[in-house]
Order: sequence, then C-alpha cells, then structure tokens
Amino acid sequence: MQEPEELIEVAQVMREEMGLLGVEELETSSIYINKAAGEAECWYSIKDIRDGKKTYLADHFNLNYKDTWVGRQMLDFYTSDQTKTSILMKGENRVEWINYCANQSPKLDGYYGTKIPERTYHLTKFSNGAIGAATPGEISNESWDLLHRAALVFSLAYSRFKDLSQAKEDLKRLKKRKPELKRL
Repeated sequence: MQEPEELIEVAQVMREEMGLLGVEELETSSIYINKAAGEAECWYSIKDIRDGKKTYLADHFNLNYKDTWVGRQMLDFYTSDQTKTSILMKGENRVEWINYCANQSPKLDGYYGTKIPERTYHLTKFSNGAIGAATPGEISNESWDLLHRAALVFSLAYSRFKDLSQAKEDLKRLKKRKPELKRL
C-alpha cells in the first residue's frame, strides 16, 4: 500500500477473499480511518447485486460521524473501551445512513432501489480506526475472528503506509531545503 487510493483495492480484496472463504454473510466490507474528532475516511466494497451482476462496487468517502444516527453509534463505539460491536440498522436509521453514504459516494445512489433492507453493522477496532462488515443479521464466531484478524493485519499495513508517507514528505522537505543547506 503506497497511496491512500489503494485502500479501495484493499477493501475490495478483503470482501472478495471473504467470499472465497465461504463467508457470504458479509455483504459489505469497510475500512474506517479516524481523522479529526468526529470524522473519518471510509473505503468500502459491496457485492453489486443489481441487474444480476456478480461483481463488487468499491469507493471512498469522507464521513462525519455526527451527521447520522449510525455514525453517532460508531463514534460511541470508537470512544469506548469495546474492541468490537454490532449496530442494528433498521427503519429510518438505516434509510438515513444509506442516503448519507449515497450522498458522499454517488456510486451508491439508487443501489437498493426503493426498499432499503435492514442490516447489522459489525465493527472491530484497529490502531487507527475500524474494519466493518454489514450483514442481514448476526455473524458467526468464525466471521468475528476473520474480521479481527483482518483488522490486525490491516493495522500493521496501515502503520507501514503512514511511515512511508511521512518519509516521503520528509524527503520532499529536505530536497526543498537542499540549496539553502548547501550555502551553510
């Protein structure tokens, strides 16, 4: 992982691999990277079920947790001591969440059509955010274990990504100051 845009690919690979493992209850995989208080970046991949397609829809958007009920539940989770949680999204709360996500990521606009199904959102923390999966209901212990392991691996990869990004910025600053330093 070298660039932030590659996180879309990570979310998609994670979703595809879950399918290969036979964990089809996980409809969506998402990665949330916490930014400033109350904000995050979200990368997701969802099975594209429209028109009989058997592909994945993946994208990225910025999220303000305070804008929706689901977001506020996520923020409560992030600020707690819990390492995992499940958020039941139904009725107006689910519609609000899907409309918010579609507003932030136009690829989701109209994805569900007129009837937005209830889902449960399962999240497990890692050092800089959380990895999540939306399902029609509860998930098995095996699926929780899979999400937890994915979060551990992703945490290591993301830390390396941040270190590389910082090194790249430091090198740019050094190159910019090189003429000034030569004069000394």
